[in-house]
Amino acid sequence: KETEARLAAERAARQQAAKTAAELHFEAHRTAQKAAAKAVAEQTKQELQARQQHAALALAERRKRAVDARQRTAAKELSARRATSSLNSSRRNEALAEPSATAEARPIAALQAQPNTAPEHM
Repeated sequence: KETEARLAAERAARQQAAKTAAELHFEAHRTAQKAAAKAVAEQTKQELQARQQHAALALAERRKRAVDARQRTAAKELSARRATSSLNSSRRNEALAEPSATAEARPIAALQAQPNTAPEHM
């Protein structure tokens, strides 16, 4: 009976050791899975941040190009308005100058068209 009790105790100890080993193995496996999942989550987070940063930089670049394009367009429009204004001013000045020259020329033309009534020709 003592031998049976000792064998039963040894068997129970072996079973407990096997159970403990299985539990330890399972716990180690679970810990490894958690660590792997955490590493994947961190990598995914970093990839997402990198994509967001890239998208933000691309958006900033597009906005800068749009602003630059608007500024170039505005500068061209301003240059065209100035050229048009200068041309119109030149035309106005020419138009103002012409009538006075014409007005000065009229009396001369009128005198030339009249018959000469000077005494020596009579």
